[in-house]
Amino acid sequence: MALKNILPVKDQKLWAYFANAVSIMSQRIITLEEINSGHNLFIKFLKEFEKLYGSNIITPNMHYHLHLKDDMLNFGSWYSYWCFAYKRLNGQIANIHTSGRSIELDMLNYINQQIEIYELLNQVKPTLSIIAQTSLDQLQNKQLVKGTLAMYNYSIPKIIEFQDFIKNINYYANGSENFPGKLIKPYFEAYLNNNILNLLVDYYTEAYSTNNLKFYAEGKISTDSNSYLVSKRILRASALEFCNEYFTSGLNRSDLGAYFIALFKNKNEQAIHWPGKINYFLQHTLLLPAKYSNNNIVDKEKLIPIHHTLCFVDWFKQSSINQKNHFLILNDLNLNNKLPLAEIWEPNFQNRSYENFFPVQKILCRFVRGNYKLNNQTKVVILPLNHKLAF
Repeated sequence: MALKNILPVKDQKLWAYFANAVSIMSQRIITLEEINSGHNLFIKFLKEFEKLYGSNIITPNMHYHLHLKDDMLNFGSWYSYWCFAYKRLNGQIANIHTSGRSIELDMLNYINQQIEIYELLNQVKPTLSIIAQTSLDQLQNKQLVKGTLAMYNYSIPKIIEFQDFIKNINYYANGSENFPGKLIKPYFEAYLNNNILNLLVDYYTEAYSTNNLKFYAEGKISTDSNSYLVSKRILRASALEFCNEYFTSGLNRSDLGAYFIALFKNKNEQAIHWPGKINYFLQHTLLLPAKYSNNNIVDKEKLIPIHHTLCFVDWFKQSSINQKNHFLILNDLNLNNKLPLAEIWEPNFQNRSYENFFPVQKILCRFVRGNYKLNNQTKVVILPLNHKLAF
């Protein structure tokens, strides 16, 4: 998008092939279908490049793109064998304090000291209480695994959980469902004003419409004895960890991580995506019959607290511009069901309704926002980011 009026259309198309190939291939966890898709885009890029500039310009590094598919099939995703980890280790080694005389001997002495420390800890641990042993283990793990390397240490069950959640998004989630993530501290107690509280009442009415549940706001008198109270009290947080990715909100100093894309189903039961900005995250509790919870409680009519993890969002307005006519360079990219590389939306938000409360379980991914001038009008360009654990 930034190169639209700078590069010729043929070069924009060339760059789109390459950028989309890198975007697909650089996922932490990737499927065989995606590897083939990225490989085909690299082939298109190289063929188009050779046609425009000749084979004499193609470098060995560009030719190597044809072998990335085989490397990934043999060794896994790029994250499992690229050299950034080695560079980071070199940086750690360079930060080790030495005598300046013999670095080799200094490092061997450092290693011996670490071995002695761990041997001493193993001798001391049996004499400690269970709580002290657990705390000591946690401290040791934090020393061994830290920084960017710690982000790559996934257990197999956790990967399977992430995979299942990302591939099978629950379109009908109401916020009470379990999800692989949590609200990030600090979070604090807050109270919704009456206008926002009424929106939350409308949200629950819609979310539980198939169960015919009715709700009323705190401070009002219910006319139906079977309706349930919606309190003003919430736990409000500024950030969320979701599938090992961090989403921020308007409460943070920077709102770059607050822009996200949500997944809906329209009236025709077709999946659609919609961009928004997260104002804040919240956990709200309802007293409802146990049959509406995920707990195995014998008495299904017993009232129990059910927690709902939501975010309060502002949704962008859809642009009337024809996206495909504008993004000519993307028309022949076979993206299947993937999100587009870029889309144009209006910079202002829709009027608020109950839909501004949104369950975090339906978050799809983040996006990068850019401002764009089109016919002397300011528009918003959204560039979806692949999920770090995408499938």
